Amino acid sequence: MKLIIAISILFYLSASQNIYGQTRKIDHLKASIESLRKAMIDPDSLILANLASEDLVYVHSSGTARDKKGFIDEYMLGWTMLSDATIKDQVITLSGQNAIVRHRLIGDFDKPGQTPQFDIIILMVWRLEDDQWKLLAQQAAKIP
Repeated sequence: MKLIIAISILFYLSASQNIYGQTRKIDHLKASIESLRKAMIDPDSLILANLASEDLVYVHSSGTARDKKGFIDEYMLGWTMLSDATIKDQVITLSGQNAIVRHRLIGDFDKPGQTPQFDIIILMVWRLEDDQWKLLAQQAAKIP
């Protein structure tokens, strides 16, 4: 009987640690996503570079694809200028050292000649690299 209780306690502690670890990973990832959202509105090349994996593939809803340098240039050179961006309906799925993130991104462009508002869906893949979440891939799409 004591053995069953001991095994039950060990199982409970192991499960609790796993849940805590997953929650911590998700909280850390949410903070990285929020840093990215802010850096898209108020661009900072160091923050953008720190959030992006060297292997980044960043694809717009138009189909334009960029690598890490192009992703940073996107905001630093003003190819895309945002005055606001809000994340809604976010879903995060962890898979080992990777995470799949889906959400709507709603906001306002701040560049003459661009449609003033946007409402798109985003699919992101993030990867833990040296204990930091890095954006590995992003695909934007128009809402059908």
